[in-house]
Amino acid sequence: EAPLDAASEAALEALRERRGSVAVARTPDGGVSLMIGDLGPPTSMPAVDTARRFVQENLGIWGLSDMGATLSFEESRSSLSPSEEGRGRMVSFRQTVSGVPLPGHELNVHMAPDGAIQAVSGEIDPIAATATLDPTPRISAEKAVATATAAAAVPLFSPPTAELAAWRGE
Repeated sequence: EAPLDAASEAALEALRERRGSVAVARTPDGGVSLMIGDLGPPTSMPAVDTARRFVQENLGIWGLSDMGATLSFEESRSSLSPSEEGRGRMVSFRQTVSGVPLPGHELNVHMAPDGAIQAVSGEIDPIAATATLDPTPRISAEKAVATATAAAAVPLFSPPTAELAAWRGE
């Protein structure tokens, strides 16, 4: 497990100074994949606004500088089953490169029923955050679906669909 770079470590320490103890799990390359603690106070603000503000204020932890160019709102949903009382919320932001989704790279902000932020999970690629690409697909959606359908070794239960995505090579 690699250490955080100096700027990310400083941003994490600034959060700890404001909020107290924050437990962190790291990716093998040193990124932050999970933070747990009293990350944000109770609030009556809408969950999406609360999550967006928290992420914007702490972008440096993930090596980011511009939320609008890198993360897009994905969804807000109950974080517990409907049968449980006092459900919290989870708000997800998907990482994009030039507006194109980067699969597997997102931040999920977990909130208690009172709006307090309890955890943030997910992974962000700080290198991809500074990249640009031409968002024009190299092949049509129809050709992608036809190629995938022809390559399927099993019967398909529903028609496949195509979605533009970016992948960063190693």
